[in-house]
Amino acid sequence: MPIVRIELQLPADYWLSRMSRRFPDTTFWVMALQGLRSGRSIAHIAGQGVPNEELRTFLQHDPSVQEVRIMEAGRSGALLRVEYRHLVLVPLLEETGMVPRYPFALQDGRAYWEVLGLQRISRRSLALVEARLPGSRVLAVLTSRAYPTGSQFTPRQAEVFRRAVQLGYYAFPRRISLTQLAHDLGVDKGSLSVMLVRIEARLAEHWGASSALPGPWVPAQGEPAHAPRAGRGPSLEGDSLIGG
Repeated sequence: MPIVRIELQLPADYWLSRMSRRFPDTTFWVMALQGLRSGRSIAHIAGQGVPNEELRTFLQHDPSVQEVRIMEAGRSGALLRVEYRHLVLVPLLEETGMVPRYPFALQDGRAYWEVLGLQRISRRSLALVEARLPGSRVLAVLTSRAYPTGSQFTPRQAEVFRRAVQLGYYAFPRRISLTQLAHDLGVDKGSLSVMLVRIEARLAEHWGASSALPGPWVPAQGEPAHAPRAGRGPSLEGDSLIGG
């Protein structure tokens, strides 16, 4: 199964971008993103080497941040729960249907996603990333042997899963019911329920197999992730990198 590594250029006025640029020597880890209703989201952020109170105070003064809690704290870092107005990443996830691997790294105004391809990542999804976040780019397309070929999703399952993610079926609280999702997809509710169970069973298999993958990806130290590379790397424009 392919793994696509994407460098996201975050807007300068986005709170995650401001935070990472304020502490440029720190690699932050986004442990989870959760979309809520009323245009709000929750992020769990971990960082080391930054004084906990200094980081919390900085975030509390950000106009888009509504609440900051320190969930765990130690001498070398903290885990924070941040509630904020979702303006960038959560809408992008919903719009593209991409599911990045958590945790993902955040450095100096850039986020680094590893997206596990179902069977293909469409031109439209990649084009949306570039349109919403100019300057973003695909850094690499890898193949993971941790995912046996026989357990990949069928094209129809991939389509249903992406649509379910986009419409908020897996959000908490759920933004669309099974009945509404079935109507959107033009399928019987009972058939959709069975298909989702099969999809979730395969996701569980993939989750178990993910222990064979390397640890969370972060760009190599000593070389900025956005440094020019020899030759012309894959672009978000043009043909799909994986499938059509």
